[in-house]
Amino acid sequence: MKIGFYLNNTGHDLIDFSHPENGNPGIRGTEYMIWEIACGLGVEFAEVYLFAPYPASMPATVTAVKCGDELDALEKAKRLDVDIMVLRSLENQKEVFRAIDRCGVKCVMWSHNLETVALADAMADCRYVRRNVCVSRQQYERLRDHPVFEKSTYIYNALVFSSIPREVPRAVDKKNVVTYIGTLEAYKGFHALAHVWPEIKKKVPDAVLYVLDSEDRGRLIAAGDDARLTEYEKDIRRSLSDERGELLPGVTFEGCQRGSVKEATIMKTKVGVANPGGVEEFCVTAVEFEAYGVPVVAKRSFGLLETVCDRKTGILIKNERQLADAVVRLLCDDGLCDVMGTQGSQYVREHFDMPLIIEDWKKVLTEVYEDLPVKPDYRCTYPFFNYKWLRELSRLWKKTPFGRNSPSVMKYEK
Repeated sequence: MKIGFYLNNTGHDLIDFSHPENGNPGIRGTEYMIWEIACGLGVEFAEVYLFAPYPASMPATVTAVKCGDELDALEKAKRLDVDIMVLRSLENQKEVFRAIDRCGVKCVMWSHNLETVALADAMADCRYVRRNVCVSRQQYERLRDHPVFEKSTYIYNALVFSSIPREVPRAVDKKNVVTYIGTLEAYKGFHALAHVWPEIKKKVPDAVLYVLDSEDRGRLIAAGDDARLTEYEKDIRRSLSDERGELLPGVTFEGCQRGSVKEATIMKTKVGVANPGGVEEFCVTAVEFEAYGVPVVAKRSFGLLETVCDRKTGILIKNERQLADAVVRLLCDDGLCDVMGTQGSQYVREHFDMPLIIEDWKKVLTEVYEDLPVKPDYRCTYPFFNYKWLRELSRLWKKTPFGRNSPSVMKYEK
């Protein structure tokens, strides 16, 4: 079996991609997953081709092929007789879907973000798109009243835990360190933490905040150069500044950290904050914190309902008021931090370990290769989250003669 993956590593031409066994080399979570899964499948399962703009430093488990974009990757995959191409699903990919059917290469679309109606329609209508892989069950169940559900499944993202120590410092031996990891964009929700940080500082005066972002935009925010900041970044700067406009003491923008430096930061963290105010389809960051025994505070949203066990491995919040309370509660209760940290470390190793997820991918790819149909799973978890009860009623209604042509609930989402 020949499997192809397209990895857009533009901007990461200086990253060393030769050691997947060491975990994330310092790239965004989506690109990390594509690279890690491709390399893992290349070990004794399939002949894997990794198509990328900068393929020079890829490991020997894959055949690296230089290409410009998805269209170029598809053309080269056809010439190489690739059986299945795995592509990240993105909005505005009409040309890509036309190319998929034109090339006649079976495709698996990997949806790292919530599908729009237009994207779901395109995947449902594209003959050679054989699977749409969601990254969490909540994302998958959202599609239940759309035709693409009949092509969909879900496979969790994962981490390489073999490089993460099981013995981690106890909370009582740590300072009151809060760490946020993620890009500084609205959909990642850092603004929510920035808004309530002054309140957290009033209640826990010795609390410090580390901000790690892969784009290094935090350093511009710290410098306070308004001419180079977006409106969103200016809002963050204002929220984290005193009346003189100076950055509050204890707030540090660390930029992009990798390897042992990033590990050291997480190891000294007492409370990890992962997407406290946005939408998260999975959230590798939450799993990473938990792996190091750090309890997580995060928004009650889609994949975080599955990567964080509320009140067991962390605290899921609905608004900024709850965010401040949750962070303060954990900072002031070392015993609770240790209990949640221990449970979190065990939980993520049982559910999101890379070898387990590789086996899930093997199963799906084998089904596609053998032209086996999808077996939809109509079970409904968290029925009152994201109007899932309404989506289920819509699915049942569309099975009747009167509702056959009714639109999906997704059409009415903002």
